[in-house]
Amino acid sequence: MLVFLALGWLAYVGFLLGALVLAGIIWAVCNVVVWLLELNPRLARRKPVVQKPAARRPAAVPRPKPAPIVAPVRDRTETHVTSDIWPKWTAARRQYMDRELSLWQEQFDALSAPK
Repeated sequence: MLVFLALGWLAYVGFLLGALVLAGIIWAVCNVVVWLLELNPRLARRKPVVQKPAARRPAAVPRPKPAPIVAPVRDRTETHVTSDIWPKWTAARRQYMDRELSLWQEQFDALSAPK
């Protein structure tokens, strides 16, 4: 049983070494192609520096002030409340949260009280 495990590990390591050798061969072939085409001096050559004109800030263009946004005034008599819209915090929710807060405060006070 241990022999199969060792053979599996050896096959795995052999596969990784084979992949490494294959990658090395591909890398070497690519370098030879670059050398044969003489691309290396072209890639390594520095590009000429382009002289930029003196930096000047453009003249400030006066911008007109935007007109304020005015919402249209609606008549209050048109508004109506539908039954499917509920307020986020109802009285029952506020009462529940007050009870929870007082319970947490009691527990915190009990922890910080001297023994």
